[in-house]
Amino acid sequence: MLDRYGPNSLEVSAYVQALDNLTSPQLEKLNLSEYEFSEIESIIKKAHVFKESRSVEQLNVRTDASNAVKGKGHEWQRLLLAEIATWLVLSDYFEIDDRSFIRLYLIGQVVSLRELYQKYENEDWAIEVFCDQISKIDGQRVIISSRPDDKGRGGKSLPDFILNRKGIKYTVEHTSVESFEKQKHYNVLWDKYIKPLEIEKKVSARFPTKWIGIRIPINIFNSENEARKYDFDGFLIKLFSFVEATIQEAPKTYNLGKKYAYQFNNPNFEIFISLGEGFKRCFVFRIAPTTIEQVKTFLSQKISEAIKKKQSKLQTAKERGENTILLLDSDDSAFVNVDILSEAFSSNKTANLSFLRGIDEVYIVHRGGSEIIVPVKLYKRFYPDINEYNEYKYKQLEL
Repeated sequence: MLDRYGPNSLEVSAYVQALDNLTSPQLEKLNLSEYEFSEIESIIKKAHVFKESRSVEQLNVRTDASNAVKGKGHEWQRLLLAEIATWLVLSDYFEIDDRSFIRLYLIGQVVSLRELYQKYENEDWAIEVFCDQISKIDGQRVIISSRPDDKGRGGKSLPDFILNRKGIKYTVEHTSVESFEKQKHYNVLWDKYIKPLEIEKKVSARFPTKWIGIRIPINIFNSENEARKYDFDGFLIKLFSFVEATIQEAPKTYNLGKKYAYQFNNPNFEIFISLGEGFKRCFVFRIAPTTIEQVKTFLSQKISEAIKKKQSKLQTAKERGENTILLLDSDDSAFVNVDILSEAFSSNKTANLSFLRGIDEVYIVHRGGSEIIVPVKLYKRFYPDINEYNEYKYKQLEL
C-alpha cells in the first residue's frame, strides 16, 4: 500500500477514493476566496521546494486524482484537487498551519474530513503528533522517511517508522498504553453502539434550550455480539423520558455539578444526567470502571509490558548501528497526563534497566486534549533527571 503513495498513504488513498465518489455538482461547490487564493499561492511556493521529494509518489497520485475527477466540475477545480493530492503525499513536510488550511479550507469544501481518517489507528495519530511536536522543539520539520512494517503487512520483524530528524535517521517503534483493562475494546463498542454523537444531536434537537450532560458507562457491553442485540431506539426513548424527568426535578443552575441517576436494564447499567442554564447543547461523557489510584498501578504494569514487547526489535536495530526511539502513546484525557505517564515509566525504570537495552530514547506521547510529547529517556538519562523535560512542555504549550 505504501509503495504507491509513500508514508502518508492512508490519508492520500482515502482522499483519492473520496474524489472518485464525488459527483460533478458536489465538485462545483468548490469556491475560493481572496484569502484562499493567497494561501494557495504560498503553499505552491513551499511545495516547489520539495518537488524532488517522493517524486514518483507525487506523479502516481496526480495521475490517480486526475482520473478520479475526470469529467467533473470545472477544469480549474480538477487541477486544484489533483495538486492537493500531491501536497498530501508531502504532508509531513508542511507546517501544521499549512496542513490545517489544506484540510479545512480546501478539502473540507467537497469531502468530509472524517472520510480521510477512517482507517487511522493510534500509531497513525501518534506519529503525526510526535513529528509535529519534535519539529516545534527543533525549529525544523521531522520527516517520515518510510514505514517498513506497512502496518503489519511488511513483516513483524520490521520497525514501524524510519524518521529523519535534523539529518539523522531514527528507527521508531510505537505502542499504545491503556489506562484500565480492555480500554480500547470498550471504547470501540461504546463509540459504535452507544453512538454518542447521535445521542448529542437528537437530545439537543428534542431539548434545544437546555445544557445537558449525560454520563454513560463505557463497559456496558462485554462483546460485539452482545452490543449488536442492544435496542438503541428503545434506549433513546427511555433517555428522553429521563431527561424530561430531570428537567421537572432539577433547579435552575449554571453548573452541571448535581447528577441524577437512572437505571437501564438488559444489560443493567446506570447513567447520570445533569442540567445547566446559559449554554444550549448536549454532551455525552464516558464513565470508566476505575479510579485514579487504580490507573497509576495499572499504567506501571502496562508500560512494562509494552516496553518488553518492543525491546527486542529495537535492540536488533541498535545492533545494526541504528538510532532507536520508543513512543509510549496514550489518548486518555480523563485519567492521565504526561506527568502521570512519566511517573509510571519511571517506576519501571528504577526497578529494572535491562528491559530498556537497545532503546536510545523513550518519549511519552499524550493525545488527550492538548497534544504533547515529553522525553523520559535520553540515552543514559532518565525522567525525572532530564532537564529537557520541562523545556519540551513549555515550548509546546508556548509558556
